[in-house]
Amino acid sequence: MRHVLCRPLRASLRSVRNPSCGCEIPAPAKGWRPWIPFRVDEKSCAYLVAGGNMKGFAERRVGAISLLAIFFLSVSLPAFAEEIPLPELRARMAERYKNTRPKQWGEALPGIVTRLPATFNTASPKVLALTLDTCGGGRKGADQRILQLLRELKIPVTVFATTPWLRSQDKLARELAANPLFELAAHGEKHKPASLSGRSAYGIKGTASPAELVDEVEGNARVLAALAGKRPRWFRSGTAYYDEGAVALIHNLDLEIAGYTVSLDQGATLPAKEVARRALAAKSGSILLCHLNHPESGTAEGLMQALPLLREQGVRFVLLSEVLEKRE
Repeated sequence: MRHVLCRPLRASLRSVRNPSCGCEIPAPAKGWRPWIPFRVDEKSCAYLVAGGNMKGFAERRVGAISLLAIFFLSVSLPAFAEEIPLPELRARMAERYKNTRPKQWGEALPGIVTRLPATFNTASPKVLALTLDTCGGGRKGADQRILQLLRELKIPVTVFATTPWLRSQDKLARELAANPLFELAAHGEKHKPASLSGRSAYGIKGTASPAELVDEVEGNARVLAALAGKRPRWFRSGTAYYDEGAVALIHNLDLEIAGYTVSLDQGATLPAKEVARRALAAKSGSILLCHLNHPESGTAEGLMQALPLLREQGVRFVLLSEVLEKRE
C-alpha cells in the first residue's frame, strides 16, 4: 500500500478529480487502482493507491502531521471496495454521503464517459464501441441473432448485464465471459436509475439512498466477479440516468461509468431501418447503445443491415476496456 498526498496539478498533466474534495491527482499508471480519498486539510488530500511506482510524486512536499494523518486513517483499511464486506461498505458510503444534496440529473454529467477519448476519434479508420444492455430480468433471454452476427463478423462488444439476467442466463453469461470478443460490465442489481434521493427516469424509481445505491452497484459487480472470475471495470445504470452524488459514489467503488453517444434502438423501440441508419451515421469515437434481450424488437435486424456494411468500410470496433488501457 502506498499513501500519497496530492495538490492541484498543472493543466498540462493528465489527472483525475478527487470527488471528495475537488483536488486533482495524477491519473494512475497502468496497474494502479485508486480508492476512497480521505480529506486531510484544506490544501491537500490523502489518496490511497496500491501498486505502481511513485514517479511524479517525488517533488510533493508532505508535512509530518499530514503523513501521520494518512497513516492513522489507513490502518486496517482494505485497498479496494470489493475487499470490504458489503454491509460495512454500505455503512461507510452512507456516512460519507449523508449530507450530499444532489442538484443535477441526467445522462451526460461530468464523470460519465459518453464517447471514446480523442485518440480514438480518427476519420480513417472510423472507431466505434458497441455496447449491449440486458435490461430488467432474463425472461426474454438474449437475441441469439445478435450474438451470432457478432461472432461471425468478429466484432467485440461490451455487454451490460443486470443481476436478474445473469442469474437466469448463467450458462450463456459464462460463455460470453470466456469469449474475448465479449466484455461483461455491470448494469445494476435491480436495473434502477442511480440516485441518492430516489429520483425517477422514464417512470422507473431510482435508488433512494447511498446505501441502496451501493447495493445496486456493488451487489451487481460482485455477482459478475463471481461469475466471470474478475471484477467488472464499467457500470451503466438502468435508464443511464444519474445525479452527481451517485457519480461520485460509483467512482468511489472503483468503477467507471459508461454513458453513450448514440442510442441505436431507443430502448428497443425503433424499427430495423432506423437502427441501421443510426449505426451507419455514427461518427468516429461514438459509443453505441442498444439492447440484447428484446428479440421482438427491430434491433437485431437493424444490426444485421448495418454491421456488415460498417465492417466493409473498415470500421474498427473496440471494447470499452480499451478506453481505460489507452488512458492508463
